[in-house]
Amino acid sequence: MFKVSIVGRLDSLTAPQLLTAWEKIKTTNMPMGAEIDCAKLEYITSAGIRVFLIIQKALGRNLTLTNINSALENLFIQKGFSVPVQR
Repeated sequence: MFKVSIVGRLDSLTAPQLLTAWEKIKTTNMPMGAEIDCAKLEYITSAGIRVFLIIQKALGRNLTLTNINSALENLFIQKGFSVPVQR
């Protein structure tokens, strides 16, 4: 399981760090799923959403976003991003 907590912003400066972490674990041992804790995620751009989509595509439906606030959940819904959300 790939587990990560996002703190602050996930934008064009920080999204590559998440992508690098994902690529590293994926090449050593493809996880069966991923859980991304969004409790401290304050802001996300299309670059951050893109990384979530890359992870979702690799895992199918085995990506879960946890502790996501309603504003971010609405953003994901507007973008057509269908990922299970746990509060």
